[in-house]
Amino acid sequence: AAVATTESAPASSIPTVTLNNGVRMPAISAGSGRYDAPTAEAAIAAALRVGFRAIDDAFNYYNQMGVGRAIAASGLRREDLFITTKVPGCGRDSVSRHQCGPDSVRAFAQSLQQLNVSYVDLLLVHFPPPGGCGPLNCPVIQQQWQALEALVATKQVRALGVSNFCQSCFQCLDKLPGGPHILPAVNQVQFHIGGGADPQGLVSYCR
Repeated sequence: AAVATTESAPASSIPTVTLNNGVRMPAISAGSGRYDAPTAEAAIAAALRVGFRAIDDAFNYYNQMGVGRAIAASGLRREDLFITTKVPGCGRDSVSRHQCGPDSVRAFAQSLQQLNVSYVDLLLVHFPPPGGCGPLNCPVIQQQWQALEALVATKQVRALGVSNFCQSCFQCLDKLPGGPHILPAVNQVQFHIGGGADPQGLVSYCR
């Protein structure tokens, strides 16, 4: 029977992207979505062994304890890893619409505890609220963003971004008095050849 083997790639060979605040982010990351905690632990442990240094997780993947165990067992220095997690959008999962800011901070604190780290390199808002980013939801989106901005000031987050945001969501943030204190560093979206070079003009808008 054939035996599959893996070879380690030096972490230095992975290209990086410099975010708008100067933080360097590896361009390739090990994902953990749709894994339960034991599967996530095994997958991330294997990824770290073969040279991955960036890990992508989320509060509502419900597997962060497994990822945390893999990180702890790897023996790698925290500063050699790039850890991304996400908090739910307002009105999703355990983040309520009426207390979106405080609930988001609590979800982030739970994420740190589950990952067993003192900070993350990138924190994302996972989705806009149900119903999108129109006038009804804009105030809670702004409240959430301002609450998360404070986590950067306390050095619990190195870079702050969003996921699955469209143009109207960014326009909502622009309506904050004086604009957002921190400009989103990342908009994590599905982007592949099947969607074309600039689906709905989102790539060029974000650039």
